[in-house]
Amino acid sequence: MADSMLAGRCLVFIIALASTGCALVATPAPVESNPEPLAVADVSLAASLLRLEDSRGYDAATVERAATADRPELRARAALAIGRIRDPAGLETARLLLQDPDTSVAASAAFALGLLADSASATALVERLNPDILSARPTVAAEAATALGRISSPEADDALGHFLTSADPQSDEVQTVAASALVAAAGAGDIPVEAIARWTLSQDVETRRQAAYALAQATDPGAVGILMGLAEDPDPLVRASAVRGLTSTALSGTDLALDSVIDQLSRAIEDYAYAPRIEAARSIGTYSSARAVQALRRLLASEHPHDAVVASEALGRMGEVALAALPDLHGLARDPTQLAYERATAIRASLELDREGSRELLRSLVDDSSWRVRSAVVDGFARFRQAAIPELEILAHDADQRVAADAVQAIIISLGPSEIGRVRPLLLELLGSPFVGVRVGVLQGFAWLQDAATFPLLLDAFDVARNDDEPDVGVAAVEAIADLGLIGMAPERAFFARFPNPPASEVHQRAIARFGDPATRAWGDAPPVVPDEPTADYEALVTRWIAPHPETNALPQIRIDTEEGPIDIVLRGDQAPLTAANFLALIAARFFDGQEWARLVPAFMIQGGDPNGDTTGGPGYTIRDEPNRIRFDRGSVGMALSGRDSAGSQFFVAHSPQPGLDGEFTVFAEVVAGQEALERLLPGQRILSIREIAPSEEGC
Repeated sequence: MADSMLAGRCLVFIIALASTGCALVATPAPVESNPEPLAVADVSLAASLLRLEDSRGYDAATVERAATADRPELRARAALAIGRIRDPAGLETARLLLQDPDTSVAASAAFALGLLADSASATALVERLNPDILSARPTVAAEAATALGRISSPEADDALGHFLTSADPQSDEVQTVAASALVAAAGAGDIPVEAIARWTLSQDVETRRQAAYALAQATDPGAVGILMGLAEDPDPLVRASAVRGLTSTALSGTDLALDSVIDQLSRAIEDYAYAPRIEAARSIGTYSSARAVQALRRLLASEHPHDAVVASEALGRMGEVALAALPDLHGLARDPTQLAYERATAIRASLELDREGSRELLRSLVDDSSWRVRSAVVDGFARFRQAAIPELEILAHDADQRVAADAVQAIIISLGPSEIGRVRPLLLELLGSPFVGVRVGVLQGFAWLQDAATFPLLLDAFDVARNDDEPDVGVAAVEAIADLGLIGMAPERAFFARFPNPPASEVHQRAIARFGDPATRAWGDAPPVVPDEPTADYEALVTRWIAPHPETNALPQIRIDTEEGPIDIVLRGDQAPLTAANFLALIAARFFDGQEWARLVPAFMIQGGDPNGDTTGGPGYTIRDEPNRIRFDRGSVGMALSGRDSAGSQFFVAHSPQPGLDGEFTVFAEVVAGQEALERLLPGQRILSIREIAPSEEGC
């Protein structure tokens, strides 16, 4: 697995543009710049910055050249590179760029300082909230407020509180800053509710949305009464945040009547708009109330698939008060006419609600035709721990690798190190499985066995793993072999004698971590993470995405054809060029076509791009994160991560604004048509195709 973009992907992208004519749509980028395109030398410098970002290596000379360039685009790129690389060596340069006369440069510098989360930079950022500076440069002030929220020092929190307390909620010029300050306040925790509440009276809908968001995160009981009023706001996203905060935990510290809150949430469950309805269902499920159960049972029969999913989940968490809903959940789980994801959710909810009363349900679905249903059955049997080992052993032989891998993992966890010997014959049998996930689980079991007699088998397993596309089995084999040292063996000599050549970098790194000096002597130091693309590829990316003036920078329009209808997105390669190029290369390879959507959190997001359909797969490499100033709004498309710089092909589309993701995940596209389809899609339904479209097809 490569840690940077694979060589050739940029070239695939460039060739595709040249040969297809590339359906494009003009979209302004949020950068103030010279209308003239970048000169050749400027393109080369911007490409050097992009290469540094891709290697996560800080080169002071390159950054300083860009930071002092005449073109503001280069100075802004220098600031962004400092933030993405996250090397403290760039802090002083970022602080200087915060004073740049160009708004885009100063705003990018504030964003970078937020990514670095340096408390010593708080003073410089607080100055951007000065009323005189704020009125002249609200964009910079808004980014400064966001950065202060990331830093979250006493000085930063005091500055945010002072702004929210003293600024005029009816003043048009402060609304952009207020929205950012309110999101920052939601994470700060020390901002008085009164300072936030005054912004709920703003005429600006975005400000009210963020005020509701901040109040929903507040722990002060005083927020609940304000949220009750906001639950009637004309804007559906304000209502959604408001009802999200009306939980039983929030109510417990107030003198509000339980019935009044249940009434409010019951009305919200009938809301015509998607997000308030879903959030109300989640909140009402936190109450041990027969009325709440009745409302959720009605929602189970909704024609909107996400309603049934969230109702099942909520009922499962309610405990004894919701036992009357168990037949409803069992009926949904057994109904073959329902979509598999709805049935699987009902199975898991049934087990949460009544484990013993749902065991027969599990037995009846062991041979169901859907792997998602059988995977939920595995999860159910796992709740019985060692008492369900016979059923789990059967499922460990399932024809679908996802179900089999889940079953093996459940067996390993259920038995633990002390009892793993009970399934030694099963481990020996499944070590030769063609399924990567199964072998990873089996090797974890071998690590717990700590049996010297298995050493030859582990060496063979590592040998086979060298041909895998993913490093997971190789890493698991290294762990199991190294654990033999815990019983007095010294396996490293025979291991490195048989395998004198280093494997993939992840396996190499794990071997050094487990074996230490013997691994370094045999294989050398783990290779540094450096891009292997030629400089020309980075220059081509800059020429395509960054060099053009925003008003003439035509951005590709992409159509995601789904079983619920088309979804059109615009790629923001001007903000995330590495990610956009990777996405286009995968489209050109038809990588996504026919894949199942893998994960859903209603009113939050749906996730796709996994060839396995269960969030465990990818393209066989990773790319760098490219956090940027685009906010996660309704319809934002971001890269899914399992840790920093772990993106590959999996992406998600936001159902509603998600301020908590800003700057944490890469936004690389935005939905321009088809949001309603997103609000009906379920995991298991397929991406029919992803393709570029011509402007004439937009919205068709």
